[in-house]
Amino acid sequence: MAWGGEATSVNVANYIGTSDGKLVLAAKVHNTMQFPYYDPKGTLESFKGNSQLLRVFMTDPPFKAGEQFLIVDSLNRPRKAWQYLTGQRRVRQAPTLAYDTPDDVNSGLNYYDEAFVFYGALDRFNWKLIGKKELLIPTTTASSFSTAPARSNN
Repeated sequence: MAWGGEATSVNVANYIGTSDGKLVLAAKVHNTMQFPYYDPKGTLESFKGNSQLLRVFMTDPPFKAGEQFLIVDSLNRPRKAWQYLTGQRRVRQAPTLAYDTPDDVNSGLNYYDEAFVFYGALDRFNWKLIGKKELLIPTTTASSFSTAPARSNN
């Protein structure tokens, strides 16, 4: 389990670069993440196995406004995910919000694994230990979310 604090809430604007160098808004979203294992008021007895609760609520552009999804990751159960699409006006289970599935937040131009390094159960990965080496590995990309994209005056 990666350290993510107790909870986090962030507003994100995702832009896509076009071939002529312009930036186009793909989505503005509000992410809320909770990590129940790290709750300081929690105990091992009260911990139910949920390692991450993620809610993504899209606010822009207008055709995506209101879309949202909820993901519950657990240590002892498969991922549970639900998605609300405004055009369908209903909530559906979304078991494929993981792995190499196109990320709908960015209009399908990247995959969930690209956004979160790997995102899903470990069943699609083959791990083989080929040696040991001590490394310092950054565990957060928060600085990449803190800068607004440069806008050209064209």
